[in-house]
Amino acid sequence: MRRNSPLRLDHALVVEPDLPAAVEHLVRRLGLRATMSPQARDRHSRVYLDRSYLEVSAGSGGEDWSATMFFLRFDDRRPSERT
Repeated sequence: MRRNSPLRLDHALVVEPDLPAAVEHLVRRLGLRATMSPQARDRHSRVYLDRSYLEVSAGSGGEDWSATMFFLRFDDRRPSERT
């Protein structure tokens, strides 16, 4: 019998023109600490949550915050369920 694999939120992406200001806003207003990506400290960060994360990237976003994209993933199936 084949069962459907549930979808889960992997991460959400927010693009913001001023990354340092966005990271500071997350800490000051929400108490969330962003981890800057070592390969792109000036362009990319992540806020790790329980089973997902918020990606905050520098780019040409609007004046207001909005989730630009959501990324979903399937739960991993046990090897015996793969076909």
